[in-house]
Amino acid sequence: MTTAKTAMTGLDLLELAANLTGRSQEDIVRQAGKLLGPSALQAGPWRSTLNNDGSPLQLCIGLQVDAAPVVRLLADPAAKTSDVRQRKQQVGHAVRATLEQQAPDLRAACQTLMERMLPADITSRAALPNGGAWLATNLSGPGMALYVSTKWGDPAARWRRAQQWLGNFIPDQLARHTQLVSAGIEGSSTANARAKLYWRVGHKAALADLGLSLAESAEVRDFLRIVIGSRHIPRSAIVGSIGMRFASAAAEEMPDNTPGDVKLDVCAHCVARPSEQWLSIIDLCCRRYGLTSCHQIEHLVRLGELAFLGLGLDQTRRPRLNIYLKSLQQ
Repeated sequence: MTTAKTAMTGLDLLELAANLTGRSQEDIVRQAGKLLGPSALQAGPWRSTLNNDGSPLQLCIGLQVDAAPVVRLLADPAAKTSDVRQRKQQVGHAVRATLEQQAPDLRAACQTLMERMLPADITSRAALPNGGAWLATNLSGPGMALYVSTKWGDPAARWRRAQQWLGNFIPDQLARHTQLVSAGIEGSSTANARAKLYWRVGHKAALADLGLSLAESAEVRDFLRIVIGSRHIPRSAIVGSIGMRFASAAAEEMPDNTPGDVKLDVCAHCVARPSEQWLSIIDLCCRRYGLTSCHQIEHLVRLGELAFLGLGLDQTRRPRLNIYLKSLQQ
């Protein structure tokens, strides 16, 4: 478990969010309060695994084709305590508060996710990182996301739990060659909710072994080349995910058994670069994929610290670039 060594309030990150969205900082602080509770703006130490330094907040800017950026705030609602019962209570309170404001129609879906994918017994729950859950709220409109850790119990049972949760849609090769690390729900209603499964590739596998044609596409190969280049990084530095419509996950299969979308997130701390280089990489990605950027990106990346950079492709290979920022280390 990572522990923050320095005091960090996250106010700087919330100020960036306010500047980017045009909303007041007070409004953004209230949103953060729903995710993190009363301790949202207190100093550390924090005990989150969301970031490399233990801090509990990220700002995600999603760049798309011919569309305005989508801005989300991600948080670890149980990053302040080590007591397992308090963690569970804090997660539950944050989920309820966020659902009430952002996506009340997703209550049942989020409840099912937590019941099926988180351990019921206290002993297993205590072994999870913090409360075992992370929340995100859409600052650009309605919508939220709930993610839960699957890193508990027998590793071989993780994909079986996911199959039982969603239906038997998961490509056999993916389950055989990867380790499932988390699962989530994203959306604003049952009509648009997406189920997400996050994984890391095993030691002896490559993207070509996973049975995901999108993961082998020219778009993904170019992204990894642009971001990583010739550097050697640990396999754990890349987190992959698949997504599908939650209402009919089992029915949403492409002819080659590929789920609805694929995304790869690269850890920026494992590919350490100064902000100027990251800005050049983001600009190159925007030009490569025809994405609509915004003039604040340069300001944001210089003031924050890049945590991850991710490329997603939907069924039609429509790309999106996710820029994850955290507070600068003090």
